[in-house]
Amino acid sequence: MNILKNTSLLLLMVISLSSCAWAKERSISEPEESQKQHIIDKTLSIELVDEYRGVLSEFLSKPESIDTLKEVGKLYFHIGVETHDRDAIKKAFNIFKKILKEEPDNAEIKAFMGSAYTVKARDFPMKWLALVTPLGYIRLYYVKKGIDMMDEAVKMDTMYPVTRITRGITCISLPGIFQQFKKGMDDLELLISWIENPSLNKEYSEIITDKYFMATMYYQAGETYFEKGEKEKALSLFKKVASINLDTPFGRAAKKMLNKITGKDEIYE
Repeated sequence: MNILKNTSLLLLMVISLSSCAWAKERSISEPEESQKQHIIDKTLSIELVDEYRGVLSEFLSKPESIDTLKEVGKLYFHIGVETHDRDAIKKAFNIFKKILKEEPDNAEIKAFMGSAYTVKARDFPMKWLALVTPLGYIRLYYVKKGIDMMDEAVKMDTMYPVTRITRGITCISLPGIFQQFKKGMDDLELLISWIENPSLNKEYSEIITDKYFMATMYYQAGETYFEKGEKEKALSLFKKVASINLDTPFGRAAKKMLNKITGKDEIYE
């Protein structure tokens, strides 16, 4: 498995994986501002999972078909991402694998499966053991495999918004040692340019003008800019989510973020 030639850098990556959970979990001893952010993140995650589980139950009650299976796999994936439920990710992974046997050129499912590989690395059991044994190299393989699959998916259809957002959000969430952050930001900024000028991507204008997609995209980018310390950009994007005026987890979270950034509680309630 030729992931890296430099052994010392490889070891550094193993250590990085063991110390990073890809998540925003915070200690209760952190400052009040961090705790406010944690509450917003946690509430968003809980609301998203409730929404995903509700939709999942509807799909599971339908007759099995390849299209239904795709949606079920994606829902298990999203639940696993938010809850760190390895069983949900395993179910998603197996579904994606089955679909790709039938449809090897399905870029969307390939991107989701690539992201699922990185989540398997994030939630690898007994991380402490992986740090001091060859198991750590398995985690690295998962990340490398996942990145490669997402890159392949984007190359298969460079204009498809779903593969872009899947790779973008995954890449900005990876530890910095993997040097994928810029790629992820490029994906998100490209998506924003399409949303704000749909003529740039006429083929998929229906997706990029969908209000739920727009709100999700603006929120994810806004949160990333906020974490980078670029509060003005974050503020602008959260305002755009609020202006879409959807009563969804991202819509409610955006209003809370606006209150947090402006320091004016309930102004956006």
